[in-house]
Amino acid sequence: MSQVNTRLHIRVASYDVWKRFKKQDLSEYGLEDLSEIDADSYVIDESSFDDIEDIVRIISKVLGKDGIVIADLTDLNIDPFTECYFYLGERVRKASFIEGYSKPDLCCMAYETEIENIDKWLNYAKFRTSEQEQQVMLSCGIVEINGNYKEIKKNITGLPQIAYLRETSMNNRAEVIENSLIGEEVYFVEAVDEYDPFRLEVFSELGSLGYLDSYISETIMPLMESKRLDYTARTQKVLLSVSALMREYAAIRCRLKHPCRILNVKSVVTGILQLHYTGENKKVVRDYIAVFGL
Repeated sequence: MSQVNTRLHIRVASYDVWKRFKKQDLSEYGLEDLSEIDADSYVIDESSFDDIEDIVRIISKVLGKDGIVIADLTDLNIDPFTECYFYLGERVRKASFIEGYSKPDLCCMAYETEIENIDKWLNYAKFRTSEQEQQVMLSCGIVEINGNYKEIKKNITGLPQIAYLRETSMNNRAEVIENSLIGEEVYFVEAVDEYDPFRLEVFSELGSLGYLDSYISETIMPLMESKRLDYTARTQKVLLSVSALMREYAAIRCRLKHPCRILNVKSVVTGILQLHYTGENKKVVRDYIAVFGL
């Protein structure tokens, strides 16, 4: 039995782009209804197209710089291989992964990735893109950040109301936290490393407070990079932790007199993080409580 599967994902910058397909006869491929699509994506997760490269080339000419398309063909018969065809706004590109001749985990790409997730598909194969391609991808809701791709969320949902900063005890951050004032504004800066490509570091005028939780960073950074997010973040409260209260009674007395200042380590800073997200025909304003702690 044949074990060949072909997948296809078309993404447009706006719904109006689909109307262009009225002038393109794709009936021989079973794609005659593309002009009627009422969504930003069209996905075929399982098919047996023999001429997927031709399909991608035809679609790319219709899309121009207003859409992208990715596709792959995986054959598990005898010598497994995967062929990828994709157009990201510049030219149709092809990549082949053959068992024994390329990275072995990529020859079964159809079973290791979901074609619905363009960003993860590109990341999995470590495809690189040009500036022009990145601009077209951005118009289709995908941003490139330091060689990694991320889908831009249309709505800011799922972020926790309480967020703890990481690594606050390192690099003199405890002292910065201890001297933080109520109402002091903080801001986010890219702090990418090999293992955390979407890491955001939180700073005040005094210096670094720590890093945002990875999930929050992965949501916020693409919005920041695509200029779809404005935010303000300010400290709201400065409190001593329980361990510091027990160790430093004198500091407690000082804190009661000067509630905006902490004199000893193990402090926790609580702040309000207000996010303003502007997307297509949408504006969402969400308030979050951010707890910056050790």
